[in-house]
Amino acid sequence: MHHRPSCRSTLAVLLVGLLVLLAGSLVACGEETTDTTVASGTATGPTATVDPTVAAPTTTDAEPTTTTLGKPRELTVSAASSLKAAFTEAGAAFDKANNAKTTFNFDASGTLQKQIESGAPVDVFAAAAMKQVNALVEGKFIEQAAVGVFAGNEIVVAVPTDSALEVASFEDLAKADVKKVAYGDPAAAPHGVYAEEAMTTLGILDQVKPKVIYTKNASQTLTYVTSGEVDAGIMFSTDAVAGGEEVKVAVVSDPSWHGEIVYPAAVVAGSANQDLAQAFVAFLMGAEGQAILEKHGFVPPPASGATVDVKGLVAEPTTFTLADLQALKVTTITAEHPKNGATEYTGVLLSDLMAAVGVQSTAQVLNIAASDGFMGMVNLAELDANAMIAFGDDGKLDSVMPGQTGKAWVKDVVVLDFQ
Repeated sequence: MHHRPSCRSTLAVLLVGLLVLLAGSLVACGEETTDTTVASGTATGPTATVDPTVAAPTTTDAEPTTTTLGKPRELTVSAASSLKAAFTEAGAAFDKANNAKTTFNFDASGTLQKQIESGAPVDVFAAAAMKQVNALVEGKFIEQAAVGVFAGNEIVVAVPTDSALEVASFEDLAKADVKKVAYGDPAAAPHGVYAEEAMTTLGILDQVKPKVIYTKNASQTLTYVTSGEVDAGIMFSTDAVAGGEEVKVAVVSDPSWHGEIVYPAAVVAGSANQDLAQAFVAFLMGAEGQAILEKHGFVPPPASGATVDVKGLVAEPTTFTLADLQALKVTTITAEHPKNGATEYTGVLLSDLMAAVGVQSTAQVLNIAASDGFMGMVNLAELDANAMIAFGDDGKLDSVMPGQTGKAWVKDVVVLDFQ
């Protein structure tokens, strides 16, 4: 026996269907996109809601989802625009390993420096030159002990891929058929400083300068070239790499034509996240960070002339460069020099260095050798807690031995021999 459905039953079915469709529509209307980069695979479980109003247009977030470790700690990094691609990837890897949410602000190093001086809430500053970092150190916005050089770069002349102009050297920028040349304003963008130094060395700056269109940062220089708004651009090698098939490199600068290109990173003194900020700087200098930077065209930090061989009763003899030491825990102390009185020193505490190389418990004496052959010696049992290998202003390494005679305060240390 079959029953016909009543009008009330039919109406109920229609109402249920309508509600389902309406719910689906509301969900679709509620979806929004943001200009953020999310670190993938950082956790299982629900994804954290992203507020699209949090990040400014110049900011890129490397954001992990909520994990069982608790709410991610937030970190703000102001970085030179030439670091954008590399740091976006590095930030995702760092966040995944540290349960962090790193927000990047990319712009010209000089612009970022002024923002920090004006009180911008920044934890780490990564610049494309030492000038801006040194200025912040002088202004007490950054501690010298917190500065580390993590990468190097080079300057190139690049042109649009479809360019018919014959540009194969810096000197070719002076040709009459090259009408417009772009690079960063030297007042704020380090690549602009290096560009003008190179052209000054080659004697062509006065000829090229009338053609120059200043850009506000490295990213804009690349954009001017890829869009064909200029005939050529002088930029960092890494920016040309980021341009992919849209640009071609005409010539690479000789390093002797300009100042040394280094990328320093530093923890900002006012940071409320000092430990996480220092961890980020250390990540950049570690194997994973260096691999990411190399992938994006950066080169390792220029090798310092200062090296020290640590040998003797240690787990493994090791040669440390200045960059290696800066990657360890860096400390600033005030110690009483036998002749100069109270002086401030920045470097690595000897106790931290000893722990890093695994000095054996049977070691009793430290022999300290200078580059000129001078030898100092201290009994390990008499070491002051503030004994350190300090970074000299001349880029060399000095021993700081509070409580010891002047013979233990060795300049230009090259060997530490534990016996």
